Amino acid sequence: MGIRLKERFGCHFHELVKLVDNGYLYARVIKVIDYKSMLTDNHISTLATLADILGDEDKVKAVVDTAKASMGRTYSVPIYFYI
Repeated sequence: MGIRLKERFGCHFHELVKLVDNGYLYARVIKVIDYKSMLTDNHISTLATLADILGDEDKVKAVVDTAKASMGRTYSVPIYFYI
């Protein structure tokens, strides 16, 4: 299942696999992120949830910064629809 998630979400935000290498954490992170375009510094609850999952504020900042610069494909429906 982890490989399938990485394949599907990788088209949307392929840089995330380099930031979150644990499959279980990766699945939890993509469930929270959903659309990378919605991942901004203004979504405090999302950032707090990511910090709880990843356990590191610096890693959360890296995910947000990378999402802003990501050139991945945009989905019209949530990622979990494809799984």
